[in-house]
Amino acid sequence: MLRCWKMSGRSYFIRKIRCVADYQFGAGAGERLFPDNVEFVLSKRTGRIKQVYLEGSLLATIRPSDGLIALTLKGAEMLMRSECSRRILVKVQSEVSDYIRRGRNVFSKNVVY
Repeated sequence: MLRCWKMSGRSYFIRKIRCVADYQFGAGAGERLFPDNVEFVLSKRTGRIKQVYLEGSLLATIRPSDGLIALTLKGAEMLMRSECSRRILVKVQSEVSDYIRRGRNVFSKNVVY
């Protein structure tokens, strides 16, 4: 596992991942999701962030295709506990919850809030 330990490089990666989170999940999400003590796994080939860990637990991976964040359950739970979670939550009709649990898509007609 290649970790970033230099302060100048580390602070750059923290700022970068927080900016992406703010863009993707709303203002303030980056600060809540990625505290100062996160660790990064970088690509050996490109030097880009691949994964983000907090205290040994994987929080997120970065999709190489578009650079956006794919949260793990732990990362999603951290985001849910934040103030910005109300802006990004979607409530769907209870009739379609089993359908969605099986990995299907949510259609706009099934969104309640």
